[in-house]
Amino acid sequence: MSLRGKEATKPPAKSLRVKEATKPPAKSLRVKEATKPPAKSLRVKEAMMSLARSLTVEEALDLLSKVWPGNEMKATVRHTRNAIAVTGFLMAIGGLAIGPPGLAVGGAVGGLIGAYMSWGKFKSVPQMLKELPPAEKEKLRCQVSDILTDLKWTDIKELTKQVMANKAVQEKLLKLTLSFVTHKMGNA
Repeated sequence: MSLRGKEATKPPAKSLRVKEATKPPAKSLRVKEATKPPAKSLRVKEAMMSLARSLTVEEALDLLSKVWPGNEMKATVRHTRNAIAVTGFLMAIGGLAIGPPGLAVGGAVGGLIGAYMSWGKFKSVPQMLKELPPAEKEKLRCQVSDILTDLKWTDIKELTKQVMANKAVQEKLLKLTLSFVTHKMGNA
């Protein structure tokens, strides 16, 4: 056997690069910092946050209903707009047909038809909130939770008392409700 034949049967020697590739990489300073436990103040905050209960969708809607000034206040824009259109149209027809007395007759008839068209269709704001699709309710719940982050509570009764005693939080919740309802009515 020749020398070349013996060399061909030997396993190839590992190169330096292969050895380097199989070694685990050295930890950099950033990796070491990332594996350190967080500062004690962060742990205390996390523990306090875990003690606070999360708000359910039903609780958020109930809280907004309690904060809303009077359940008799109705969201009426869309139906009022339709009633005004009917009344205005009939007033114009009456005015064109028989002049000034036609305006009065057309307005009265149009007002009655508009009232009939919108009868029973006005809903209170809390009712509108309860009829939202689940995705919109969840979005509203998240926004309410963001407003209530500074309050510490264990049950909904305690939270309601805190909210009713805090005018600033009440105003934020009212603004949220009003913007949400007007946005929804604008899209309806």
